[in-house]
Amino acid sequence: MLEEFVVSMRKILGELAGWSPQRADQRIDRWLQNSGFRAWFLHESPAYFAACELIPERIAKRLVGPGRVELRARIIRAIELDGEDHDGFPDQDPTYDWEEARGRVAEILREYDR
Repeated sequence: MLEEFVVSMRKILGELAGWSPQRADQRIDRWLQNSGFRAWFLHESPAYFAACELIPERIAKRLVGPGRVELRARIIRAIELDGEDHDGFPDQDPTYDWEEARGRVAEILREYDR
């Protein structure tokens, strides 16, 4: 399960944040060194953790509490929901449309960047 999680995180961060595999692996390694993360990470999907990395700092600085939680939840849904289908590990779906996912996330971020 750990390997599936890491592969999915790497793909999400690569496709949606434009990160290199090395940058994604560095971030994932830092998460895995955190005992709190290691205890919690299999309770949530890779998108749950990747969502925070997709929020630009200029937006994150303005949002606190419920606003940031709402934004994160919307980004998670934009990644995991493809029409009526829910996909917690989109990298395992050969029909998953990464371009559409990028568009969904970008649209949400534009709303918060006004």
